[in-house]
Amino acid sequence: MQEFPVDSSPSSPRFGSPVPPQFRCYYEALTEWGKHMAGPIPVAPHDPVQPYRLAWKGKRKIPISLRLETWQLHLAKEMARQHELPYQRLLRLLIEDGLRRALAEGEEGGDGSEPGDTKGEVDGGRQGTRASR
Repeated sequence: MQEFPVDSSPSSPRFGSPVPPQFRCYYEALTEWGKHMAGPIPVAPHDPVQPYRLAWKGKRKIPISLRLETWQLHLAKEMARQHELPYQRLLRLLIEDGLRRALAEGEEGGDGSEPGDTKGEVDGGRQGTRASR
């Protein structure tokens, strides 16, 4: 793997948690409740990814090839190191968070497009290109 030359790499930034804030707050509240067992049990926040996770529960992870820019891999590995996670697990967390945001935005009405509308897609709505397959 290609590494950044020592003199051209910017200093490593401090990364926040890869776990969305609403789930961190829920975990902290649940942990606190577990210590005292008093009051109502905290309610889990709505997770638009949950139905998909449950539908595929028990299925194997599928290995894929993914081309990343060198800087993306470098930052992902640095973030994983700071949070003491394997970098591939961190990448899955980040992908899941992106999917969660997209699903939540779609539930809220998002950009006003109808489901299945291809306007504004990353590939510009081109048909038949590698990006749209």
